[in-house]
Amino acid sequence: RAAIGDLLADYYAGFGAGGEHDFSAFFTVDGVLDVNCMVATGAEQIRAMYTRAAGAPPPARPADAPPPGRSVMVLSNLSIQVEGDRATSNSLFTALHTDALTGQPWVNEYGREHNEYVKRDGRWQISRRTVTTDAGMPASLLPGYIQR
Repeated sequence: RAAIGDLLADYYAGFGAGGEHDFSAFFTVDGVLDVNCMVATGAEQIRAMYTRAAGAPPPARPADAPPPGRSVMVLSNLSIQVEGDRATSNSLFTALHTDALTGQPWVNEYGREHNEYVKRDGRWQISRRTVTTDAGMPASLLPGYIQR
């Protein structure tokens, strides 16, 4: 259970850090990411889905502007069930954001996750990750959204 908790912490820590996220380190080769019924299979499709979701980079900031803020994901209410070399987890996520270091944080999005894992060669990986937004979803995603 602790290894799965660490896997999720490392997964979330890779977002917003400015670096490239290595999805193959977290997902099985045929791993599935389902975000509000948009489905990607394998590391390349998953990377492409996140790239599309990120959109255009923010505009340049004036030299006298305070440092930019950050977005962070908070995972909570984590419940992990392990059965041999398979496991599942359920949790809540909250996306916090601030536009500038001096700004107040606000909740950008929140929702639920259900993940399935397999253990291979002593290492846990995500075989299926299902993310359901409960608030803060971009309107562009509404046409394919199915409440679950």
